[in-house]
Amino acid sequence: MPRIPPELLDASFYLYRSSDEAKAGTQAGGTGVFVAMPVPNLPGRILVYAVSNKHVVNKLGCSVIRINTLVGGTDVIEKDPAEWHASNTDDLAVCLIQVNQAIHKIKAVGADLFVTKQDLRDDRVGVGDDVFMVGRFMNHDGHLTNVPSVRFGHLSMAPLEILHEDGYKQISFAVEMLSRPGYSGSPVYGFRVPYDMLTGNITIGGRTVWFLGINWGFITDSAEVNEKTIAAGMVEDNKFQTLKYVRVNTGMNGVIPAWHLEKFLNSGRVKREREAILAQEARSAALISPDGGS
Repeated sequence: MPRIPPELLDASFYLYRSSDEAKAGTQAGGTGVFVAMPVPNLPGRILVYAVSNKHVVNKLGCSVIRINTLVGGTDVIEKDPAEWHASNTDDLAVCLIQVNQAIHKIKAVGADLFVTKQDLRDDRVGVGDDVFMVGRFMNHDGHLTNVPSVRFGHLSMAPLEILHEDGYKQISFAVEMLSRPGYSGSPVYGFRVPYDMLTGNITIGGRTVWFLGINWGFITDSAEVNEKTIAAGMVEDNKFQTLKYVRVNTGMNGVIPAWHLEKFLNSGRVKREREAILAQEARSAALISPDGGS
């Protein structure tokens, strides 16, 4: 496994229900990732979005962002769930934020890292690729400082409809990667080592890491809590007992494809909000410019 670029660790953040819980490092909440959206016709200018699951932001009420600072502490960005945009079709929620590069220790994932449908068609991404996600290991998350952990696995299935825990079918990659509560909303990345087991070729150059999508949780079996009478021990014992069985982690996680996030960021109310902000900035700049008459 190659060394994880530190920039990817700084792109993840923690989510809490309130500012007080964020400052106290309460063991509740989820994870998110910062994504950079380029501004058309302004090279180098970006707007930063916080991205997570809508079930984390709306269902769990974890909308307050905690990020690390350059001096070693943390800062809290207070956001109400209503300030986040929730997708109508995917378990995604996004929020436009203001960050201060002189204070906040953050990085943002660029759109150039997003996996596309064409990547699958061209076999640049496929079953067997190594993946990892950067999120919050609730049992040991740094407490008063964000210390994201990395979990590793493999891409097991191309996107298909997978039953979400909230009862609807979510288009998702299936990745073999054990998860726990707290990793919902984590970014999932893929990478490929230079050696291709299929062809025996060694690749030099090209993209070595990509943004696969957003983890929404582990895939469980469909068994509800029930009582069942089973044989306990050898058949000859003829002993039976009543046990309960529940949903169990299958070892598979559902990951919303990156192109679903890209579409969400570039459509509807999310896009209109961004365009309105940029238009207001343009009007303000015109008012104070020499040619604007001020």
